[in-house]
Amino acid sequence: MIMNFDINNVTVRHFREIDLGNIPKWIFSIEGWGTSVKFFRSCFKVDPSGCFIAELPSQEIIGICLGLNLNDDLAFGGSLMVKKEYRRRGVAKLLCNERFKHVQNRLFGINSIESRIETNIKSGMSYPTFKAQILIGEVNIAALKKTLNLINNEKQKKKDNIIHYIPFLPHQINEQLLQQIISYDERIHGINRDIFLRSLFEKDENIAQNNSNELDKQDIIGMLAFRFNNNITPPITVGNILSHLESNTIDILGYGLIYKKYIGWTIAPLYAENEMIALQIWLRLLSIFSCIINVDIIVPEDKIKSQLYIVMQNMGLKNVAIIYRMYHSNKLEPGVGVNLDPNFLIQSVYGMTSSSAFLV
Repeated sequence: MIMNFDINNVTVRHFREIDLGNIPKWIFSIEGWGTSVKFFRSCFKVDPSGCFIAELPSQEIIGICLGLNLNDDLAFGGSLMVKKEYRRRGVAKLLCNERFKHVQNRLFGINSIESRIETNIKSGMSYPTFKAQILIGEVNIAALKKTLNLINNEKQKKKDNIIHYIPFLPHQINEQLLQQIISYDERIHGINRDIFLRSLFEKDENIAQNNSNELDKQDIIGMLAFRFNNNITPPITVGNILSHLESNTIDILGYGLIYKKYIGWTIAPLYAENEMIALQIWLRLLSIFSCIINVDIIVPEDKIKSQLYIVMQNMGLKNVAIIYRMYHSNKLEPGVGVNLDPNFLIQSVYGMTSSSAFLV
C-alpha cells in the first residue's frame, strides 16, 4: 500500500513524443491487454491530443488512457490502465474526465472487461453490444506446419479460383499496394484508417530482434490473400502483384499482421472474406517462424465456432479474458457513410487490431 498518497498531486497531461520510448514496463505486463509500443505510436499519430498520462510530481507514470477523435462524429477510447498500487484512488476517474473533455459530443466507443460494465453504464456508456475473447499461448511451429500442409493438400483437390498468399514487409511495399490494402481495410470498417495503418506499418528500429530466420527478424510481418481477375498462375511475388496493379487486376480477400511486443507477438489485425482464408493467413504468418513462440490475438465472439478458432485452441491458445463493446449513450447522429452496425463492423474480422472500439 502506498502511504501519503494525495490524488491532488497527480497530473494528467498529453503524451509527448519522448514518452513513446519511455512507456513503463508495468503497462506491458498487464495480463490480457496485448499492448505494444507500436500500437501507442500509431494512436499518437492519429490524435496526439487524445493520448493521456497520469503522473506524480516525481514524474513516475501511474496511469494511461486513450480517447482518440477519428473524425467529427466518432471517437474511441482504449488502454485505460492504472498501476496496481494506485488503483481505486481516483486516478482512473481523472484520466476519464480528461478523455471525455477531449472527445466532446462524438459517438464514443470503448471495450470493457466484465467487472467494469456496471461502472461504465453508470458513467453513461451503453449496455454491451458484442464481446470478444483474448487468446494467449505458446505455439509449436513444427506442429502448426503439419496442420498447414494437411489443409493445403485438401485445398489442392478443389478446382476453385486460385487464391494467392504472400508474406510482405509493410514498410517495404510501394504506395500503390498500400493504397489497395487501406481501401480494403476501409471497406471492412466504414471509416478510413490511413494514418493509423501507415504508422502501424512502420519499421521499429528500437525493438530487439530475435535469432531465427531472416524474415522473422523484422518487427512486423504481413500476409496478403488475393485473387487475380485473369488466369495468371503461380509463382507469385509482391513484384508480380505490383506489375498488375495499374490495370486493377487483383482483388484483396484478406490480410493479417503479426508484430513484436516486449514479450511475444500479437496477430492484429486479421481480416478475411471467409474463415478458410482467415485460417490460411493465420497459419502462414506463424509458419514464417521456426521455433516455439508466444502469441496473442483478440477474436470476436461470433468467430468462436470457426475452424480458425478451433485450430488456435488445438495449438495451445487459451482464453484469458473477455472484453465487451460499449458506446457512450449520447444520441449523436453519425455522419453520412458511417455504419455503426456491430455486425457490419466485425463480419470480416477474425483478429481485432486492438482491444479498442472503432479500431477493430
